[in-house]
Amino acid sequence: MRTSILTAVNRHAWDRQARLALPGDRPMVPGRVEWTQYPGHGPGVELFGEVSGLTVAELGCGNGDNLAPLTVKDADCVGVDVAPGQISRARTRWGHLPIRFHCADARVFLARTRPLDICFSIFGAVGLCPPEQILPLISRHLRPGGRLIFSVPHPRWLGPRRAVMRLADGSWVPVARWTSGPQGWKAAVTASGLRCLRVDPIDTPAGDGICCLLVHAQKPGRSAVSDSPSDDCKTFQTRPNRPTARQATATRGGAMTGKTGHGNPSTSSAPRPATTTPGSPITPLQEGSHDV
Repeated sequence: MRTSILTAVNRHAWDRQARLALPGDRPMVPGRVEWTQYPGHGPGVELFGEVSGLTVAELGCGNGDNLAPLTVKDADCVGVDVAPGQISRARTRWGHLPIRFHCADARVFLARTRPLDICFSIFGAVGLCPPEQILPLISRHLRPGGRLIFSVPHPRWLGPRRAVMRLADGSWVPVARWTSGPQGWKAAVTASGLRCLRVDPIDTPAGDGICCLLVHAQKPGRSAVSDSPSDDCKTFQTRPNRPTARQATATRGGAMTGKTGHGNPSTSSAPRPATTTPGSPITPLQEGSHDV
């Protein structure tokens, strides 16, 4: 698959982000899965249900922090990211865990991988690739009954700066995103052949608006993959999940920190953008970006 200009734009942006953070990386202790822009807010690893023995892939894995809690629950985890610097970060932080990290376009990975039980994306490849390309590939390579879970920023949370990202050094880089409200994402998921279970809007911690959308989908058919996450997940409790004793002893050392991962827009800087770069065409999803 030929790399597009927009893919190159995103690779450059997130590679620069990673290179700025890489010098401070070290082996880490697994924390919680962060589905929102605000560490400690919203659901955590319980959203996946039982994952022991399942093959789980994160598309746009960034520094790998969100895969670590699944690995210590005995999932067979794979992380994919288009930016070489992000994969370097992930291997530095999680090289002591049995996670396979691949530097590749998520679409190329999906076209070549074996069947998967769960795919997920947290401000990652779903939302950074054309949905009419990546969603059918996910649908094709999930096992019957397999699940897709992804979070994307809500367009209103992003505000006017939709095509740039501020880096830690204060510089700005262009990014390419595909955005929509709940109905647009539901339509895109359904068009791919997946069954859209629900689209959950998640409020900011202050309760002053929606920060992101959490989309749950499943491939038709029967498998061992549960489509009924725990009650805690359904109520979106905002208290942070503390690591279990098993998680605390699963690694060789390091420290737990609040993290923003690959795509989590940092709350310490300007909101991350959510559309394509200036001059790029408006996608069908963007036409629905104001539905709520």
